[in-house]
Amino acid sequence: MKVVCKRIIKCIVFLAILALTAGSLFHAFTPDDGSSVLPEDFFRKDKDRFDVLFLGTSKIKQGVYPMKLYEEYGISSYNLGTGDQTAALSYYLLKDVIERQHPKMVILEVGMGDYESPYQGPEDVHYITDHMPFFAKTKFDLIYGVRKQTDGIDRFRVPWYEYHSRWTELSEADFIHEKSGAAYGSWVQAQVRNARYLTPAEPDASYVLPEIVTDYMEKIVRLCEEKNTQLAFLVMPRFESDYLPEELYTDPLSEAYAIERFAGEHDLPCLNYYDKAQALGLDCAADTWDGMHLNVNGAEEFTAILGEELEERFDLPDRRNEPGYEFLAKDYEEYLHYRTRRALATDNRSGSYFTRLIDTYNTENYLYILTAAGDTTKAMTETVRQSLADMGLANVESAAGNHAYIAVIDHGSVVYETNDFELTTDYYTDRVDGFEVTVLSQSAEDGSAAQAIVDMNNYVLEGSFGLNVVIYDKETGKKVDASYTEGDAVMHKVG
Repeated sequence: MKVVCKRIIKCIVFLAILALTAGSLFHAFTPDDGSSVLPEDFFRKDKDRFDVLFLGTSKIKQGVYPMKLYEEYGISSYNLGTGDQTAALSYYLLKDVIERQHPKMVILEVGMGDYESPYQGPEDVHYITDHMPFFAKTKFDLIYGVRKQTDGIDRFRVPWYEYHSRWTELSEADFIHEKSGAAYGSWVQAQVRNARYLTPAEPDASYVLPEIVTDYMEKIVRLCEEKNTQLAFLVMPRFESDYLPEELYTDPLSEAYAIERFAGEHDLPCLNYYDKAQALGLDCAADTWDGMHLNVNGAEEFTAILGEELEERFDLPDRRNEPGYEFLAKDYEEYLHYRTRRALATDNRSGSYFTRLIDTYNTENYLYILTAAGDTTKAMTETVRQSLADMGLANVESAAGNHAYIAVIDHGSVVYETNDFELTTDYYTDRVDGFEVTVLSQSAEDGSAAQAIVDMNNYVLEGSFGLNVVIYDKETGKKVDASYTEGDAVMHKVG
């Protein structure tokens, strides 16, 4: 009897270990682009706690911040936007989430209103289904409801089947994903790209939405009516950008107003901001990272504007300090840390990037390492030098040039800074708050090299001439950012 029990226990332990291993591999195989996926965090939340649910494409995922709505208006909401989410995918996703949360309001962004099939590529389905509970009925309703005959069913039912070919591509970064659950589904992106305001134009009143789009929007209308949920349509503001092909700026204007007409025909509100970016006060040079999507600056400005309209037009409760909604305040604090990490890891302009460093350098969790590779004259602009001086570095004015330079800052205190600028190589190694830190800096004469290692992890890019910056989160044991300055630009290490 004892032998049998031992064997049963061994089997249980083996299966538990197998399940944990499989879970890690599953996350490595599935898409890790946080700008597109539906966070699994949503399905862990208590039921009937979100008054507003957002659905739509990456435009809404990157353009509307639920935590900003909570901060300013007390609105409890979640962003369920995913990459290239068509009206068909929105409908099947809504069938699931409306039963989980019974929201007072659903806001639908139809950014794929010109698409004439249920999805663009199979990855668009995976962005939603891979993080849904495995046995959720609506998950299989979605798969069977939108599946094209040319796509085998197994590629959707079994995620590993779709991504098995990634075995040879896996790296450590594939097992450590930055999850967007802290932002309640939105994706924070601080990169900036110069754009232009849309050229004033009249929409084509004869433009007709594809039949598949109107069919699924009709289904969404009926579903919300059945559940006594207020439905509103949303069209996100846009810019023009040289980064995107011209065809992406032609029909969308007419499409936006066709969606507005559809909403009017059903006596539903449509918040159409498509060509209103300038009128809203959004800055074409600071608030977008590609013309189609807002960055963190634009998203927070737009979310505040949207929140004001929601407060004025719809009866949405303020959940701040309300019993049963304490989790929002707790999650908001986590969101602030997430927002900081994401902004530091994606800001591509040295002026704003080093301003962010000033705002965070005395953060208890973070360790900052600066190390020069080669000549740093171009990297050490006036803005950068002033920012570093504000962080407490004493030798910044002498740091620019073709010589070694290292600085280590922990919790706002300068642990080490090079003070001999005759050195062509400088080397630092010590334990900082319990973490083993090794830093190397070499001038051009010695090979223009830089290296920063924290607890055996090398975080500096190869060939990263100029000033390298490493920010390490001591609480999580993960990199916040590893980058180097190239003139006025900041180049980030991915992964």
